[in-house]
Amino acid sequence: MMKTIAAVSVLALAGSASAQWVEVGDAGDAVGAAAQTPLGSGTLASISGSTDAGAGDLTDAYIITIKDGANFSASTDNTIAGDSDFDTRLWLFDLAGNAVLGNDDSTAGAANFSFQSFLASPAVFAAQPGGGTVDPSATGVTIAPGDYILAISGFSQEALDANLDRTIDLAVDFDALHGPNAASTGVLDSWEDTGFEDTGSYTIALTGASFVPAPGAVAMLGLGGLAAARRRR
Repeated sequence: MMKTIAAVSVLALAGSASAQWVEVGDAGDAVGAAAQTPLGSGTLASISGSTDAGAGDLTDAYIITIKDGANFSASTDNTIAGDSDFDTRLWLFDLAGNAVLGNDDSTAGAANFSFQSFLASPAVFAAQPGGGTVDPSATGVTIAPGDYILAISGFSQEALDANLDRTIDLAVDFDALHGPNAASTGVLDSWEDTGFEDTGSYTIALTGASFVPAPGAVAMLGLGGLAAARRRR
């Protein structure tokens, strides 16, 4: 079955006065449907939307521009300004689908643990309230300025490569920050439906991020778009 990592979906230009993006329709999952691109200018402080298992909507993905990788963070934990009514997972990929970072549970919630998620550069993650464990797979990961795919799913959905290996292994040490799985190619090819995926409403609070500048996005589309077709065995 053909799977496509579709990275760009051009939308109406966001007002530069607003730092929030609200999901338009159903944001794609960057595999079967294009990730949604918040186009505009200036700081992108949050993204709000929802997933719905009953409608088969298990994952939402967005293209964001990371301006300050060292201080980048994304959170659904209301103790860090995000908010979600389900057990979330956050994932970061480059535009080719290569795994960068992932987190299941934050350590910054009540009693220093939360079923919400906190994704950040290793240094920022380790400095969160209560301390955060950085898995060896993430220790050396740096986030260069540029455009990325930020995806949100619920526990216990997995991001898989073409060999059905986890691109980022969140199955153990749930409250740690994880980088690419060494046993995987690291390239997102599909999302695993485990039969138990939490869904609901979310707000992802962001630092170090901005809207994708519209002229740059259009120019990239003119060069053929940001999509990589990958065939599953």
